[in-house]
Amino acid sequence: MSAPVRASAPGGRTLAVAWALVLRNLVAIRRLPSALVPSLVFPVFGTIAFASVYGAAIRQYYPDLPRLNWYVPLNVLQGAAFGSVFLAFGAIRDFQTGIFDRLLAAPTRRTAILVGYVLTAMVRALLPLVLVVAIGAVGGMSLPGGALSLVLLLVATLMVAVIGVCWGVGLAFRFKSMAAAPLMQVGVFVLVFLSESQVPEAGLSGWLKWVSAVNPATQVLRLGRQGFLHEITWAETWPGLVAFLGLFALAAGFAARGLRKLVP
Repeated sequence: MSAPVRASAPGGRTLAVAWALVLRNLVAIRRLPSALVPSLVFPVFGTIAFASVYGAAIRQYYPDLPRLNWYVPLNVLQGAAFGSVFLAFGAIRDFQTGIFDRLLAAPTRRTAILVGYVLTAMVRALLPLVLVVAIGAVGGMSLPGGALSLVLLLVATLMVAVIGVCWGVGLAFRFKSMAAAPLMQVGVFVLVFLSESQVPEAGLSGWLKWVSAVNPATQVLRLGRQGFLHEITWAETWPGLVAFLGLFALAAGFAARGLRKLVP
């Protein structure tokens, strides 16, 4: 008598399909350098340019630290954010070539599609992290918070990647064309640059200071940046975690609703 065939658990199957999509997306990135190179060149250029041009402004707040300590975490997180948005361009191309219709018709949960994009964004975010931190190390960057500084920066990088890709693919699911590309980038740009990105809160004034204070991106940035400026504290860690959970709930819900309404 032959052994009975057991159906695979839905959760395991979803993860298997999601991982297959991760591998496919990574191969697609390799075959399309134009979608990868800008997201790596921009954070490298930003690190060097900002530290050179605006470094004097940072020294008045942190006179004993290298200028790169302020700008390395910023550009790592920017690289993760914009890299995730560029990943959403691949979803638009899949709509235009008909591949996405096949994914929607596949006998698996649609959750696997979104999980696949999220995991790809997290893997891809490691590239600007390694590259920019290496440049910072060569340029004399220090770590007042010790090795844990890099761990928290990694956590913040993955957070930003998840939020960015959910925002990007959420728009891709709705527009299905490159008309969504400017909106993807503008959304990330506004969230980052209206935070405590370029100078500390003490150097801001007027409406910009108020917006930065209530912008959740400020807290995520502080979480990832704190070990580069001083010792790591729980007081600057938990607000970043809470801010991430709030942004994730909004962005993931936005992406999930868009995916659920798609018709193959």
